[in-house]
Amino acid sequence: MHNKKTDKFEYFLNAVHYCMWLREKKVYRFGRKACDRLFSPLQYLFTEKFRKRYHERRQKTDPQWDNSYLNSKDGFCVDWAHHWLGYFSACYPGFISFVLLGLGTRWFGRLPSLVVIALIAIPLGSFYIPFYKALYSKDRYLKYFKKFEKEDEQWHRKWSRITTLFCVGAALMFVGGIVAMIVIDQYKP
Repeated sequence: MHNKKTDKFEYFLNAVHYCMWLREKKVYRFGRKACDRLFSPLQYLFTEKFRKRYHERRQKTDPQWDNSYLNSKDGFCVDWAHHWLGYFSACYPGFISFVLLGLGTRWFGRLPSLVVIALIAIPLGSFYIPFYKALYSKDRYLKYFKKFEKEDEQWHRKWSRITTLFCVGAALMFVGGIVAMIVIDQYKP
């Protein structure tokens, strides 16, 4: 079944995913407020009757918009969190792919396209299987989201920082992988 390393990996990924979702929600709310403030002066160009109807419609449609964006199951914000976590997570095994590409081109010269695809896909695929299982198998992330909502402010600050470090580390791994690939390929002893 599960062991402690698997549980820690699963907890880590879900906590980072949760914090990314919270950030996406903040971005959405900020965007809504900014648009409201930007366009609110325009309402005075219209009649009182029009403004009244506009505000009545907003009272009906705002909750629908919020649900379509903020819903943890299939909202737009959680979809963006899924994508960003996938992109940043792929940078870590991507580093290995770049190193393998550098070694392959150094030892064998120009590599066939299928070999290049394999050198990229094998590390990414080996990571993606446990990644997918830890987050999305049976919507596991939703159970963690409920658990994380109950955590205190200190926990949220800590994991927000960890999420930031995870993303910065991923970007560094991506750039570092490209640099490593070039250095390995160009290195002449």
